[in-house]
Amino acid sequence: MIEFKDYMIADRLSKIGRVVIIGSGKGGVGKSTLSTLLGLRLRDMGMKTGILDTDLHGASIPFILGGSKVSVEAIKGGFKPAELYGIKVMSLRMFVGDRPTPLRGERKSEVLKYMLALTIWDSLDYLLVDLPPGMSDELLTLMKYVKGKHIVVTLPTKTSIDVTLRYIKFLKSLGCDVPVVVVNNLMNITVDNDFILREFQEHIADSSCLTMPHLYGIEEYLLKGRLPEEALIVIDEIIRHL
Repeated sequence: MIEFKDYMIADRLSKIGRVVIIGSGKGGVGKSTLSTLLGLRLRDMGMKTGILDTDLHGASIPFILGGSKVSVEAIKGGFKPAELYGIKVMSLRMFVGDRPTPLRGERKSEVLKYMLALTIWDSLDYLLVDLPPGMSDELLTLMKYVKGKHIVVTLPTKTSIDVTLRYIKFLKSLGCDVPVVVVNNLMNITVDNDFILREFQEHIADSSCLTMPHLYGIEEYLLKGRLPEEALIVIDEIIRHL
């Protein structure tokens, strides 16, 4: 028996042009920063853009955009997402603030389904879905309802790349389209490009591998809703694959 929430989710998503899902095999790779950069660039290109932050324990999109104290508005039929620098944003953090949210498997899935069903995005050109790290309950629930292209983010380290390859293999085993892998040089380390290219060409030759340079002062740029010029080449190349 199909739940009423399922009908509501389908109706909400029917008004969205493209869904892009940003994930990673492990945490601390700059995934939410990349989601925000993509959102700002799409906004600058005149696209109506939303970001759904599905990290129920460590939501960071509102914080990155300087809206950690912003709340969503209850309206007839659901909730109107907050708008930060021209981007619509929905996050559990906008309901609970700084309070901890200890949730287990099925309860996490239910919260995510309610977020999908009750968020009134209206029409969007792009919805960016920022996932928690790893093969999480949120990812599995999301994949039941949302179809879109996946962008996978990793650090330029052997450990991170190893975890990332397993994450991508999992996505591909479920039939997901992974057009882009972003190697994010958050730590400003010397990158062994030959090693990275070998690993990705051997295991995921059908995905483009792009390297994001270290972005100095990125936090200050994003707090002001701005894009650093150093990010534009990579961000535009990602968008070309969407």
